[in-house]
Amino acid sequence: LVKIGMRSGSSDLKAVSGPILNVQKVVSTAYEKSLVMGFGAKALDMETLAVASCCRQMNIPWSGMRVISDSVTDDLPIDFQLFVNSRTGEVDAAKLARYAIMHPLVIPKLIHLGKVVGQCSKTISQIVEKYISGLETGKMSE
Repeated sequence: LVKIGMRSGSSDLKAVSGPILNVQKVVSTAYEKSLVMGFGAKALDMETLAVASCCRQMNIPWSGMRVISDSVTDDLPIDFQLFVNSRTGEVDAAKLARYAIMHPLVIPKLIHLGKVVGQCSKTISQIVEKYISGLETGKMSE
């Protein structure tokens, strides 16, 4: 998958293989990230452990792949944890919009993050398409 990712067409893609650290909340600041990255992880993640646990319980082989939108040295534009619905785990868009209206200087940073996340989605989609195509044709890309 790493090799497929490197050939996905994104010139700024950097593929890294290694352990990820499961965290229970969004880690927003570079300082917070530096504290938890001391455990030797290559990335932070909130979802993969749950998927891995379910697959393991059901004896289903699995593999995880992540596209990271913010590096360990990046601060997120806001603390998204403040806008997470505790029941659903989803960002409350209305609450976030009200915050942005009251703090307009954050809007360009949110727009930039949205573009980065969009590019990440496109990149991982291309990688998965190439991987599935290789499975279907019996010719796995090296």
